[in-house]
Amino acid sequence: MKRFIILTEAGREVGFGHLSRMAVLRKILTDRGVSVDLRVKLDTTTELDWDGQMIPCDDWIKNWPKNNLIIVDSYRVGLDCLAGIRAQNLKLIYMDDFGRLDPPCDLIINANLGTESFLYKNADESLVGSSFVILQEGIRKSQKKVNHKDRLHKILISMGGSEVQPLFDSLKDFCDKHSKFEFKILAPWLSKESNPNSKNIEFISQLSAEKLAILMLESDLVLTAAGQTTHELAYLAVPFIAFAISKDQEPKVDFLLKCGLQSKRIQIASREFFEDLDQAISLLTSADARKNFGRQSLSLIDDRGAERIVDHILKLS
Repeated sequence: MKRFIILTEAGREVGFGHLSRMAVLRKILTDRGVSVDLRVKLDTTTELDWDGQMIPCDDWIKNWPKNNLIIVDSYRVGLDCLAGIRAQNLKLIYMDDFGRLDPPCDLIINANLGTESFLYKNADESLVGSSFVILQEGIRKSQKKVNHKDRLHKILISMGGSEVQPLFDSLKDFCDKHSKFEFKILAPWLSKESNPNSKNIEFISQLSAEKLAILMLESDLVLTAAGQTTHELAYLAVPFIAFAISKDQEPKVDFLLKCGLQSKRIQIASREFFEDLDQAISLLTSADARKNFGRQSLSLIDDRGAERIVDHILKLS
């Protein structure tokens, strides 16, 4: 059987979503007896505790052994890099997000809500849509949110990568304005020394999947960038408001609009960003509204996405 090499990225600038979902694939493949290297390119501002499960790797076009199958999951990789890998006559699987690239490859995977209609012309095969959403084990094994408090009080804000850092002061002002709420802000680019100097804000930099699930379930509402976190929240039936921090996240927000789970496309670059958040929060103030949201979101995602992907890619090997 071929050796699998996963190439991905992580850090305060790009976030840890790619690494977390590739760690899931690595575990499932390893549990099935496949040899897998997980190689990670870190941004320059991040230190990571290399635990033996990951290998630092900046050169993705090196001469890989001929019996390898390469999986690439990256927001930053370009067509030249992917072409350089495939030119070595290697099996190539590319994880895309919202049609950013359409490279020649053996398999392209777009494991996101609302991408069922995406077409790729240059890949031999494609797997698209919510059936292939990858969830961390700590999320998959967690209970679902059932009880919703009458009073909206605990709000979690999940910020993604450091693209949102320029809004940091405005975000604190937003939280201060809503002094009746208790905010927890989850952002991987936050330093351990971050101090909000506010009575109703707590900053959190990183959590394990198990602790993240607990934090989500304890929250009455989550304001989140429209990345992998939206999948986890939908699976857990936790009410959320999604906003796009980059153009590639807009299709997911549009999908939520079509489902009736959101009333407006909210973009972090908009001048009305915080006003739009205020309006969206007002629609989820009541326990009934949040309960209905959770009930509807449960139908969007199951826990078999990663297994379906592994079933398929093993056929390529």
